[in-house]
Amino acid sequence: MNNTTRSLIFFTGLLAIIFYYFSIIPMLPFAMEQPTFYINYLAASLLLVFPWIQLIMRKGVLKKYKLKDESLFQLAIHDAKAIHRITFYAIAFLVILFPATGNKLDLKALLPVHYFTFAIWLFISELWIYVTYKTTKAYFGREYILISGLDFRLDFPFGSMLYSHSGVYHYTDFKYYYIEGQIIYLVLENEQGKIAVEAEPSYVSNITSYLSAQKVKAIKPY
Repeated sequence: MNNTTRSLIFFTGLLAIIFYYFSIIPMLPFAMEQPTFYINYLAASLLLVFPWIQLIMRKGVLKKYKLKDESLFQLAIHDAKAIHRITFYAIAFLVILFPATGNKLDLKALLPVHYFTFAIWLFISELWIYVTYKTTKAYFGREYILISGLDFRLDFPFGSMLYSHSGVYHYTDFKYYYIEGQIIYLVLENEQGKIAVEAEPSYVSNITSYLSAQKVKAIKPY
């Protein structure tokens, strides 16, 4: 998915979150008097609603690309969970724990309820990561590769390169590919990033033969 589309999804989702936030909070006058409720409401906006909005918009963009029934290969995307885990954890920390310290990082000010709330939202974040990597696949078609699934990853397209992002990748978009173990890395043109897929040893030769037929050249790993 190109940076223009990624930016559109991000900023549209952000505007939707702002609208959602300011539309509902006036109907909850007690919220500002209940810090625990307010923290959970804010966390839900960023860690629950925002991932869903980005997921729905990705699905909308990719709905015309359907390869599940005609794809030549269906492969799992390679694990990049650490990056997405850090994103979710950082948001949870900034929304739940940091304000509770008086914005001074004084951990002594935290109460058990703050840690409990933080743990709940970390669990939800882990659930999003699990579902994403369980359902998001790379579908190799005749003209392009479609990466799609229940993708709850938070994408902040501020100069960040692609790494197995949901989207459509034509074979002409790739500069080359290389293999490390059971991972096939397809590097995009113009330093845009790469996609990485996991392949069983029995599939590797078939996939590489097809990539060669699509004029995607192979290089040795770094």
